[in-house]
This record gives sequence, C-alpha cells and structure tokens, in this order.
Amino acid sequence: MLFPFWDMVFRTGDFRLNVFLRTGDPEATPSLVSGGWWRQQAGGDASLLRRLEWQWPAAPLDLTRAAAILIVEEG
Repeated sequence: MLFPFWDMVFRTGDFRLNVFLRTGDPEATPSLVSGGWWRQQAGGDASLLRRLEWQWPAAPLDLTRAAAILIVEEG
C-alpha cells in the first residue's frame, strides 16, 4: 500500500492503463520460450557458447547417430 503512494507523491510511477511494455527477449530461441527446464538449460548453454564464438551445433545433438559415426570411423 505504501509503495504506490510514494510513486504518486514523487511521480516515479507510470500508472497508465493503456500502455503495456514489451517484455522478454525478442532473440530467444523456441527452446527458451516454450521448452522444459532441461531444454531451456541446453538452449541457454548453446546460445552462450555461440556468443563466445565456440563451435557448437545449432540443432540438438543426436547421440545415437554420433555414436554410430564414431564406430564407423574407428572400425
């Protein structure tokens, strides 16, 4: 109750009802927007590594395919 009062007294609040500020990250990937917890963590890590300019795949890694490639290359 006290905080809106101080915003009105010192004119630090914006109480317009017809203005809705845009929130969120406009550059967020779909995994960050609607993925589960693990998918959000993996998407955030991949985004961080890409921004650090490390080599990281944009798509999730298929471990069964990666294992098959390793077996074929070694064998």
